[in-house]
This record gives sequence, structure tokens and C-alpha cells, in this order.
Amino acid sequence: MKWKFWVGIIISGVFLYLAFRKIEFKEVGQAFKDANYLCVVVSGGLMIVSLWARAYRWKYLLSPVKKIGIPSLFSSTMIGFMANNLLPARLGEFVRAYSIGSKENISKSSALATIVIERVFDGFTVLSFLAIVLIFFDFPGWVRKGGYFAFGFFMSVLVFLIFLRLHTKKVIRRVDSWLKFLPASARGKLKNILYSFADGLQVLKSSHHLVMVIIFSLAVWLVTVSAFEFAIIAFDLRLPIYAAFVLMVILALGVMIPSSPGFVGTYHYLCIVSLALFAVSKDVALSFSIVAHVSGFIPVTLIGLYYLWRESLSLRDLTSKERI
Repeated sequence: MKWKFWVGIIISGVFLYLAFRKIEFKEVGQAFKDANYLCVVVSGGLMIVSLWARAYRWKYLLSPVKKIGIPSLFSSTMIGFMANNLLPARLGEFVRAYSIGSKENISKSSALATIVIERVFDGFTVLSFLAIVLIFFDFPGWVRKGGYFAFGFFMSVLVFLIFLRLHTKKVIRRVDSWLKFLPASARGKLKNILYSFADGLQVLKSSHHLVMVIIFSLAVWLVTVSAFEFAIIAFDLRLPIYAAFVLMVILALGVMIPSSPGFVGTYHYLCIVSLALFAVSKDVALSFSIVAHVSGFIPVTLIGLYYLWRESLSLRDLTSKERI
């Protein structure tokens, strides 16, 4: 895990260099001074609302496994996103699965399966927004290529998940045959994990649950777009309404790049690149990126740490042992 951490740090360092290169710090300071921080607070609050919507969506993803109340789902969601802010390699997803699995006495592998499905729906929702915004705005070629790559990736994952759910034994036998070089004990443990994982994919056979997941996926990202819109208003950028969608799409695709905890560097540089498409100066865009990042990072991290404390857990407990 240490090498992943350092790779992320190096990548973030490169993007921070690109973000701060040729910056007029006087202009950055002036942009900070002129910002409307009430709108910034609203933006941060909407980010929390989007996580509440994620908890509601997770309720439908997990309901075939076990019916769980929103307070429990929300606390685990906040713990997971807090962990993504503080830990490398997207460990927050595993932390979230462990948190809900421990509290609700369900398989952690099944819980992780629902999180994978959640991320697939996130991907397709963002790509749907990309397709719609293309009607009004001509994205640069690299964004289009990133969209094609993301579509291929998410479609491959979805196909695998569907096959795993519909043909569990056959898929697991095939995976086992590919991994014959591993010790029998390791392969046995992996098969048990895959069976539990397949149990978590039960939502894929329920049309009602799938519809609700789609509805809440749209809600999650529309609230996120609203948060970006308030951040844009905070800096009085006077951009077209679809600018917030452009920003959201580029950031959502861009944070797939490995980076340090909290997407430091990649988030800031991609904000600058996105706003440059609307002729926003790099100095103002850097100020925007810092404020927008902090407005989401601080409340999510603090609320997540509160729930972690309330559940008598620690990040060391969640990452020092094998949990899934």
C-alpha cells in the first residue's frame, strides 16, 4: 500500500505544480477577498445533501441483502467519504463496506458489491450528463476520449457483474481456473468472497430497486451540480448554466486518475482547466478550486470523524487488518 500512497503523492505534486505555475498571487488573494462566502457555505451544505441522497440510494442497493435505516447508512457513507479524504487508494470504499457490515451484521463482501454497483451507476449518470451537455457545449477532444474510455470501463464492469449474478458458479469456476498458480487456501478464500459478493448483486434482478437507484443517482449528481453552481455564483463568474455541468463532468472523470488522499492537485488543476474553457483567468480559477475543494473536504471529513468516534472505531482499526 505504501507504493500506492507515494505514487498518488507524486501525481498530486505534478498537478499542484501545473495548478500553481505562472500564478499571480495578488490576483488570487483578491479573488479570495471578493468571494461570497455565504454561497460557499450553501455549496458545502449541498455536498452533504448529495451524500444523504447517496445513503438513500444505498438503501435500495442493500435492501435485497437487508433492510437498513437511513441514519445507519448515512453514518457509514460519511465515514467512507471521510476515509477517501484521508487515506490513499480509495480505501474509503472498503472502510464504508466494513462500517456497515459490522453495524448491521451483513457480509462485508456483499456490502462492497453494492458500492461497486453504486460507482457503476455514478459513471453512467455522469456520462449521460456528458452526452446531454454535448448538445450545448463542444468539449475538448481529451474529454470526449476520457468519456469513451470511461464508458468502456463501466460497461465492462457492469457486464461482469451481470454475469456474476446470473451465472455465479460458472464465473467463479472460471476465475478459479485462471488463478491456479495461487495456493488452494487463497483460492478458496477468494471463492467465498466472490459468493458473498454475488449475494450483494441481488439488486440487479429487481426492476423496482433499479428504477429507484437510477432516480437517486440522478438526484446525487443534480445536487452536486447545484453545489458547483453556488460556488460559481460565489465568485461572480457569470457563466452559462451548463458550465456547472461541464465542471462536474470533467472533475468526475478526472478524479479517476490516481492521486493523493482527497484528490489534492488533480481536483485543483481540473477546476482550472474546466473554467479556462469559459475564459476564466487561471488566478481566479485557482481561488475557486481551493475554496470549492475546502468547502466539501472540511465538513465531510469532520462529520465522518464524528461518526467514526461515535461508533468507537479508528482509521487504524479499519485499515490495519484484513476486513473484506
